[in-house]
Amino acid sequence: MGPTLRVQAADRIHAQRMPGLWRLLVMVALALVLILVPATAYGVDDYPYPSANVNGVDPWGFYYRQCTSFVAWRMNRDAGAGSFYNTMGGGRWGNAYEWAANAEYLGYTVDHTPAVGAIAWWSQTAIEGGYGHVAYVESVNGDGSVTVEEYNVTPYAYSRRTIPASSISGFIHFCDGGGGDTSQNDFNGDGKDDIAGMFDYGSGARMHVWTSTGSGFTYSGSAGWWSVDSGYAVENMTGRFVSGDFNGDGKADVAGMFDYGSGARMHVWTSTGSAFNYSTSAGWWAVDSGYACEMMTGRFVSSAPGGSSYALSDVVPPVVVISGVTDGVTYNSAMTPTFSATDINLQSVSALLDGVPFSSGTAVSAEGVHTLVVTAVDTAGNSTVENVSFTISYSAPDPPVVFTTVAGIDRYDTAVQTSKAAFASAPCVVIATGENWPDALGGAALAAAKGGPILLTRPTSLPSAVMTEIRRLGASSAVILGGTGAVSEGVETALKSELGSNAVARIGGANRYATADLVAAAVKTELGGSYDGLCFVATGTNFPDALAASPLAAAKSWPLVLTAPTGMSDSTKQTMTAIGVTDVLVLGGTGAVPAGVESGLISAYGASHVKRLSGNNRYGTAVAVASYGCTNAGLEWDRLAIATGENFPDALAGGVLQGRAGSIMLLTPRASLATDTQSCLESHRAVIQAVTYLGGDGAVSPAVKASVSQLLE
Repeated sequence: MGPTLRVQAADRIHAQRMPGLWRLLVMVALALVLILVPATAYGVDDYPYPSANVNGVDPWGFYYRQCTSFVAWRMNRDAGAGSFYNTMGGGRWGNAYEWAANAEYLGYTVDHTPAVGAIAWWSQTAIEGGYGHVAYVESVNGDGSVTVEEYNVTPYAYSRRTIPASSISGFIHFCDGGGGDTSQNDFNGDGKDDIAGMFDYGSGARMHVWTSTGSGFTYSGSAGWWSVDSGYAVENMTGRFVSGDFNGDGKADVAGMFDYGSGARMHVWTSTGSAFNYSTSAGWWAVDSGYACEMMTGRFVSSAPGGSSYALSDVVPPVVVISGVTDGVTYNSAMTPTFSATDINLQSVSALLDGVPFSSGTAVSAEGVHTLVVTAVDTAGNSTVENVSFTISYSAPDPPVVFTTVAGIDRYDTAVQTSKAAFASAPCVVIATGENWPDALGGAALAAAKGGPILLTRPTSLPSAVMTEIRRLGASSAVILGGTGAVSEGVETALKSELGSNAVARIGGANRYATADLVAAAVKTELGGSYDGLCFVATGTNFPDALAASPLAAAKSWPLVLTAPTGMSDSTKQTMTAIGVTDVLVLGGTGAVPAGVESGLISAYGASHVKRLSGNNRYGTAVAVASYGCTNAGLEWDRLAIATGENFPDALAGGVLQGRAGSIMLLTPRASLATDTQSCLESHRAVIQAVTYLGGDGAVSPAVKASVSQLLE
């Protein structure tokens, strides 16, 4: 893809939702600026905020003088003030690397075809720093290069480069020649792309076509338009045109949806090479019923002739993750590599170990150097290949274990440091009180489902470090757990002032059990059809069992409900039914969750769908939960975390960190290593290469750390 581009600072975003009057005033001012700046003023730094504070937020919801802010300015200049902003259409443009996926979500075309006025987009992996990059396409040159304008390649400043189009990850067509009511394709079958567009003359609409000569455009019909049959009215058109060879004759056709009030029709104009013909009566192709034109979102997309429906829009390759082995490491025992791939249009994932087909989760015991190559392909033909080489030598010494402590000056700062360790950016944060635990026990699953961390707050005031972390993450929304007795209205007001009044939600019930029900329901709402039906049941009278399960809850987005010692409430049972629970993991022994509760769950879901995870005490239960996670849910013993089982804050925030790491969490008393935890570490020491301590010496003492080191090193 060419040389790696260094972007000097993160292209952060901040989806601040401004009050209506303020936004109106800003847009009026921008409209005046746009009028004063001619649309032909290409190749100059016309960005209106060249000296703005880089920590401030522009009128479109991005940080000033970032590449995202500059491109947002250009889109508003070209398409009109107020046409492009961070949270438009219910999406979120976010950091630069997220733009292609958001464009596809909103219905805009993303492809490998450059166009003047398009957005040049670089993926997360194409740019050093991991935030991606965007730029404005000034010109498309005849030698395969493009000239782009951009901000923040030179720190916080304008620059202009001519680079190969092939070095750019993709092009987003928001308001360039490929968007709006025009389509680009080869309409006369001569191998060169032409342009078509619908024009409204008041008394009727005409389809104009500009055919390419290879160095210019010419009109090929009288008055510059190709004849079309009657039967459409331009004011009834919805979305935009799409083009493609719909009848398979080698010449591109044009299609669009029209709304006639009493029903919608899909009009298709098939090309003869010199004119457009309607191929059926009334100029439309028959489509099955079942859609309503007013429900349409964004724009149409069309497929390549005979190809995938994503062929023109999907340029984002799959993400491949290899776990269980690390590149360049020598092991003195058999290893079990696992691999997976994610992509919205994933077609296949396969692997070769030393050139032979390999299945994820297969043990590798032969001594020597092994190379694992994993290939993932999506339906658009994008592919990703990842590989690792590792050595098995039974005479090799144990690799050194890496110990890391994640801690701050207090519980609030520790949660911030945990967030920093887990997230470069996040769209949402979950806010819980740092003074008590009941309302927050189910927060790990919700935070994971929303893609963000759990941050702690004082009941009456939001710590400044927490607000700073929200800004660093670029979060555009927040969810508060608990009522105003747990997190005050003052904290809520501070969050709304930062994020916008509609961007802050509160989940709080009449008591801890009702709050847990609401959080579980919110997890299901966030997951939608991807929820697999498993739910935790824990005691509502203590925290350790639920917190030990928080990495598993975060990794799998499994919700948690609480039960009282006297039994599970009817409302909790109803919640479990409503969210579609099919399987239950009961956390803790019968002293935590009574046998009667378990019996009721078995009656409701069946004995094979209810499993209790418990030990002799909270530390043994944590081991049981960890073992289940590693055996049944794809978590790993390596990269495990150790937290105190005597207090809740560090483990509460750390569950999301461990879920993202694909590992587990063990508990221990502050002063000495728990016996169950010690035995667990001894049993799995061969595969543990990294350990994270959650909290400072006041949470996990030097004596505990020394014991762990002695066991593993």
